Amino acid sequence: MNSILFIISITTTALIGFFAVSVTERNKQIFSLPEKFALSFPLGAGIIAFYLFYISILGFNITIISTVPLFMLGMFGILKLYQIRQSSNNLFFSPQRRRGAEKRPTDSMSLTPRLRVSAVNFYFLRMNQLRTRLDSFVNYEECWNKHSWIKRALLILFTITIVWKLSFMFFNAIVIPPIFDDAITCWSYKAKVIYFNKSIEMNPDNPLFLGGAYSLYPLAPSLFRVWIALIMGGWHEGYIQLHSLIILVSLLLLIFINLKEYTSFFMRVLSCYLIISVPLFSTHAYAGYADIILSCYITICFILLMKWYFTKENNILIIAAASMAMAIFTKNEGLVLYLPAALITFSYYCYKVAMKLDEKVKAVSLYILTLCIVAGPWIVFKIVYNIPLW
Repeated sequence: MNSILFIISITTTALIGFFAVSVTERNKQIFSLPEKFALSFPLGAGIIAFYLFYISILGFNITIISTVPLFMLGMFGILKLYQIRQSSNNLFFSPQRRRGAEKRPTDSMSLTPRLRVSAVNFYFLRMNQLRTRLDSFVNYEECWNKHSWIKRALLILFTITIVWKLSFMFFNAIVIPPIFDDAITCWSYKAKVIYFNKSIEMNPDNPLFLGGAYSLYPLAPSLFRVWIALIMGGWHEGYIQLHSLIILVSLLLLIFINLKEYTSFFMRVLSCYLIISVPLFSTHAYAGYADIILSCYITICFILLMKWYFTKENNILIIAAASMAMAIFTKNEGLVLYLPAALITFSYYCYKVAMKLDEKVKAVSLYILTLCIVAGPWIVFKIVYNIPLW
């Protein structure tokens, strides 16, 4: 039962993120479907963390009842997925068939051959569409046929190693409880305090202020763990620590997908192998730290800034700014180190991009406005309560 509840919490998170990305696109098809899936979980986790913080500021307790709006967003995500599925299914039927203009045969003898032909056609159309979708993610010709036997062997080796490392991290997260200082005394401790008290303590004189230990630390990782505990109906350490591992998988998928336009399939797999082989990543994926979460949001921000530079789609800036806001709410380094870097990068892109001045002003306004709306309350909160920014 615990596994089912955990899957519900993770699936709802991904659906919330998927809905947010789909709404931001505004039917422009800016992102591919695999890219949407890679973005969904990190963005959904950030939205949930901000939501729990905002309702706490407004005086509401953090209970399963107060999270009903989040489940509604998850339902909207299901509707978006259904719309995508319906639009894909329209490719299988002619307009006349969809409108029901074609009369159905009444003779049973003539019905059977038609059904057989329709079934065969339907099967091949389905297979062609599935192959088209897979080609948007990985192309068989590119990933296998064009490589020498040495590269094929290396691809198999890298893939097996990546799967083995992820399996190792999963096993450690499930079996081994957090043993590192920050994970125990900060991220998990704050989450437990908030979960069992059903609220965030807002009195600076209370020792449990902002979850107790290290009140200067942001709350995003802890609040998302509170969300998992709420759905599961109790604190289950092994499941809750999978948060960072799922973020790491999302990060790998995001890098793998976005490198498609710049390098070969072999180099994409090699890049993912090198990232997952970094000891710090391998350890933090199950240790309960927040560094992988921070890395994921920063990577999303900079990838999307680059994507905006080439596509000139301002809607991308909404997700880029929201990702940076989530990085700020994850660790203090997001505000002090990475926000200036993002602003400098965005300023450079604005200077170089081939857009009119008024369009550049709109882009800058959209980015800054989104950043202020999402991260502003947390920064103002720290200033009002005299919490150090670093």
